[in-house]
Amino acid sequence: MLTQMRKNVGSWIIKLLLGAIVVVFILWGVGPDQKNPNAIVATVDGKPIGYMEFSRTYQNLLENVRRQFGDSVNEEMIDALNLKEQAVNQLVDRRVILNAADKMGFEVTDEELAMSIAAIPAFQSESGFNTAAYQQVLSRMGLTPEAFETLQREDLLIQKVNDFIGRTVNVSADEAIAWYQWQNTTIDMEYLLVDPARYTDIEVDDESQRTFFEANKDNYKTAPKIKARYLVLRPADYRSRVRLEDDEIKTYYEENQDEFYSPETVEARHILIKLDKDADEKTVEAARARAVAIHDRILKGEDFAELAKELSEGPSKSQGGYLGTFGRGRMVKPFEDQAFALKTGEVCEPIRTDFGWHIIKVEKHNAAQTLTLAASEDKIRCQLSDKKARALALEDAESAYDMSYGGDDLLAAAERLGVAITTTDALARNDTVPGVADSEKFLSTAFSLDAMVVSDVQEFGDGFYIIQTLEKIPSQIPAFETVQERVQQDLLSEKQWTQAEADAQEMLQALRDGAVMAEVGQARGITPRTTGWFKRGDAIPDVGFEPALAAAAFNLSSDDPYAANPVRGTKGVFVFRYVDRQIPDAQSDAAELDAIQEQLRQRKQREIYGNWMTQARNQTEIEIEHALLK
Repeated sequence: MLTQMRKNVGSWIIKLLLGAIVVVFILWGVGPDQKNPNAIVATVDGKPIGYMEFSRTYQNLLENVRRQFGDSVNEEMIDALNLKEQAVNQLVDRRVILNAADKMGFEVTDEELAMSIAAIPAFQSESGFNTAAYQQVLSRMGLTPEAFETLQREDLLIQKVNDFIGRTVNVSADEAIAWYQWQNTTIDMEYLLVDPARYTDIEVDDESQRTFFEANKDNYKTAPKIKARYLVLRPADYRSRVRLEDDEIKTYYEENQDEFYSPETVEARHILIKLDKDADEKTVEAARARAVAIHDRILKGEDFAELAKELSEGPSKSQGGYLGTFGRGRMVKPFEDQAFALKTGEVCEPIRTDFGWHIIKVEKHNAAQTLTLAASEDKIRCQLSDKKARALALEDAESAYDMSYGGDDLLAAAERLGVAITTTDALARNDTVPGVADSEKFLSTAFSLDAMVVSDVQEFGDGFYIIQTLEKIPSQIPAFETVQERVQQDLLSEKQWTQAEADAQEMLQALRDGAVMAEVGQARGITPRTTGWFKRGDAIPDVGFEPALAAAAFNLSSDDPYAANPVRGTKGVFVFRYVDRQIPDAQSDAAELDAIQEQLRQRKQREIYGNWMTQARNQTEIEIEHALLK
């Protein structure tokens, strides 16, 4: 079955590899620094984890951090996050779980693997699977179908371990009610807001600014930068050089008939009631009865997709049971036979497979067909032109690299090929490089090079690049004079906040001593306000999202209406008083209670899984080469 899938995979693989798979294989072979690619970074029960595998995982974490934090990412943050240790621990944990799965006797059948792949929406296209696109993209990624299937099979094994460990977790109705009330309790409070901007008479002299700068130098450090030059060979510039003969198009068509053949396929949805294949007769019948009840609801006119979202127990539940378009050999035999036997729009009675009871609805039938040469000519011409243009561009790029190896002749190589060479300004890691399709990858490569070293050929979407880092400018503390204006504003702001907090503390003490909030506010020209009702975690009416203020407020009561200290928020310093609290009746919201029970169950599962993981690691012989991570 899996062999058949590999032969019939279509253009969905492009979406897949740009989505889920690229996360694992991003920046293939590019490590956090130049280490021996054959080095071993860790062993788990004697089985090695290689440096290349570690390198890919590290780069994935690094790219995620850069996407999340953008321009604020610097070397200090990367060091603080300890990404290299995170990467190696991810790989160790994965290996520990897979070893446990083996000891526990878990396995993933080919049918389970095929069903899991078929349930991924990104795998679907109107024309089904396309072998040529599959092979082309895998070739570029350095990935084989077997490698993808191995990863998918491992993920399913890990999920089985997770499911097994969490199977006994239960959450009582009382626990759900307590959590519901905790989440939905509301309070009302009265407050005074001391705005630091009201202190306009504060002055900061030159000496105090210099002292402040000396104490906070690291806040003004510049980001590390590089200067680089590069040349780029774009396939688009080579298309005009490509010449195609009619015979080439005809030959390609005749030699790649499977590319233009679309086998018979169906587009379907299903609702699955899970059932172990070795379940006893009573359990089988109970599951069948549930499936029959759902089937009856469909026959009475209820929407199939909505029922699937509500009641299906399969991985396609969130997509309304949608399995996309599939051909023969993709599904387990009883499922496949029934799906291909149904007419468009028909729904079958429940049928049983090794996975449980299925109700299938066929959305569409697609007959097998082969496109003619005339219908395929434009597509073939475009494919061959792109392929030849890319080959010409890559050939010139490799020639330029050979001529410039060692870094001395990049300019000469560019001149010899008649290609413009571009020199950048000083750039930080998160800057944009004008004219470059992928600034992030460009700068990642440039920062990884030593000064005057030439990169090998890099493909960044629009062409083939060769980069030479001319200069590496380290992070440095600037002269006081160059940042004095920033220092002055920062020091002034700090003094204003300090004064606001001091005044707020005095006001709070007056309230604790029995003063009335209106009088305390009036004495300083501040009008008291009330928030109205708000929940934990909500934005406070007319105040905004202030987690520290809300947390402090919910710790108060009528017996203890004032916090120990004012709270510093985003708009100023808050002095506040508890007014009242409302505790909701949980029994009035059954649907919400059901959702909370599920959330709490999942939380308990994570806790149990975490404890199990710690125990499993303690029982495993793990050795990590920490020296390689520095």
